[in-house]
Amino acid sequence: MKKNKKIKPTTLILYPTKRCNSRCPHCFWVSRSKSCFDTSDAMDMPFDKVKEIIDHYRKKGVKRIRIQSEGEILLYKHFKETVLYCRQRGFLKFGIPTNGILLDEYTDFILDNMNQLTVSIDGYDSKSYIEHRGGTEGTYKKILNNITDFVKKRKNNKCKIMINSVIHSGNFDKSVRFVELAESLGVDAIRFSNFHPIGKEETLKPVSIKDIKHLAKYFSRRKNLIKVKTIKLPPKKGPFFCSMLFSTAIVGSRYEMSPCCRIGTSEKWGKFSFDAKQNSHNSKSLCSLRDTFIKANKVADLDAVCRMCSRLKSK
Repeated sequence: MKKNKKIKPTTLILYPTKRCNSRCPHCFWVSRSKSCFDTSDAMDMPFDKVKEIIDHYRKKGVKRIRIQSEGEILLYKHFKETVLYCRQRGFLKFGIPTNGILLDEYTDFILDNMNQLTVSIDGYDSKSYIEHRGGTEGTYKKILNNITDFVKKRKNNKCKIMINSVIHSGNFDKSVRFVELAESLGVDAIRFSNFHPIGKEETLKPVSIKDIKHLAKYFSRRKNLIKVKTIKLPPKKGPFFCSMLFSTAIVGSRYEMSPCCRIGTSEKWGKFSFDAKQNSHNSKSLCSLRDTFIKANKVADLDAVCRMCSRLKSK
């Protein structure tokens, strides 16, 4: 376990855009600001700055990179150039998460240049999709067609494709329908993520410990046609460890930092410094959060966003 609140990151998560073509009800960006997304060029990080950030962390020995978004990564106008630059700089194994709406426009490129694709589908039919991700029945059908075409084109390609689905106390009993959908699409795996509260009054509630155990037991007995990654049980007591908090640097589209992918980028956590002498990922606020995390003895001592996180582990 890391005892030093300062870190030397091994992974970079870069959000080069804040554009999005969805308005998912459970999205923590939307919950904080209904107008946080738009489609203007102002939401994009200049490509020269993208390259500079990648170079900065590559020189620091970072070996893994994840190109994501504070919205939808396939809307970034320099997406292809960014991926190719990552490969040029020696990042050979990486993938992206996407909502799948624009997947048909990038299928061949992704198959040629990536190792993994994750598509978020929080519905097992058009009605449940619209309830949990917005959009229309046409959007849902388009995404399923995009995944089907991706799987067909893949053939012997080594690029893995996984479905990610957020479940909560109100739909966990429909989990088998999510799996059946993923199996019918021919993907490699499905991963369930627990609904993540952000500290406000919310109608949705996380899946309980009892139900998490029930799901794990059920899918361990079911003859699954694909790999099913169920929700992990959080540890009961510390000392705690989080691989992302202690190994990852996260830089947002406005150069603002973040402790993890579940917490939005903000000046509160510092801003990326283009001065090579500065370590933005070790700002005073980030180090303070890590210090608090290290000292926690029970789950209740942790920040609310950490308590049910699948990355949370105990030593």
